[in-house]
Amino acid sequence: MDCTTCQECTKQYIEGQLPQNRILEYCAHLEECSACREDLYINYAIVTALKQLNGGEELSADYVKEVDTGLAQAKARIHRGARLRVYRRLFIALEILGIAGAMALFPQREKGYAYLPEEEESRIVIEDYGVPTYMDPVIQGIYRYNDDVIACIREAENQKER
Repeated sequence: MDCTTCQECTKQYIEGQLPQNRILEYCAHLEECSACREDLYINYAIVTALKQLNGGEELSADYVKEVDTGLAQAKARIHRGARLRVYRRLFIALEILGIAGAMALFPQREKGYAYLPEEEESRIVIEDYGVPTYMDPVIQGIYRYNDDVIACIREAENQKER
């Protein structure tokens, strides 16, 4: 950033309108350039003093400290936001790994087919996609019905063999 751009940013910073994406670059230039830093201190003192006089407030004693504190807080907010974005991405990655792990623990299984003797077209096909049956009472009922039908068919086959 050059000094001309920095002076434009100084006006925006004092008005509280400097975009987030320019603050770090602005702060880096101020750390390197003592002339721009002095310009910021002077402009901030003038604008703040005029606001305080118009508002009937007491004049601030240390404008330099206020400016330095404000810049440090702005930089800290930007760094905190960047850290939060990294944490958010890490959390999403961990969620994906957790879901993949859960799917590995509960692999897809296919239950047997139960054909009703009267209607062979209406078959009951139950596939277990790894969702524990205790989580869904409807699935529990279907499993019980399917198992009962299969048990009845096997029992009927066993009676025919005897």
